[in-house]
Amino acid sequence: MLIRLSRYVALGLLLTLPACTSDDNGDAATPPASPTGITSLVDETLGGFAPGTATGELRRQLGTPAKTKIAEEEEAATGCVYTEWLYPDRGLSFGICGDEHGEGSVRWITASAPATAKTSGGIGVGSSEAAMRAAYGDVQMLDEDAWISIHAEVEAGVVRTLTLSEMPE
Repeated sequence: MLIRLSRYVALGLLLTLPACTSDDNGDAATPPASPTGITSLVDETLGGFAPGTATGELRRQLGTPAKTKIAEEEEAATGCVYTEWLYPDRGLSFGICGDEHGEGSVRWITASAPATAKTSGGIGVGSSEAAMRAAYGDVQMLDEDAWISIHAEVEAGVVRTLTLSEMPE
């Protein structure tokens, strides 16, 4: 089962945004916060890392990745060459948008066992689906330049993989 909090359509179980109403001026109202008060994913982190983190900072904090995988082609829409940086002993992988040498910035962060990384809402691998829903409810946020999403692969009611991502509009 996949839980995804984002502005766009998701596969599997989709946490949908509750209906918004208009204010007295006819403008769309702000969507309700999650039960814990989280109203935006724009500043969200996973293990203290956020989309947009520079590769130099990632290397400074975690060291050289144990393994990297470089995409064969540049992405036409963004000009990015995607590289995946793997830290298997920490259960973390990072999708990097950058140059042919893998230097750039983080676009997505994935945590899987044995990761101890948590989101700023306290959710990580091993958290319950109920805890994820309690922390994030139906939050879906968009900043002006990118959409941010958190999605989880859930098995038997437990988060097995958690990804925080940012993709350009």
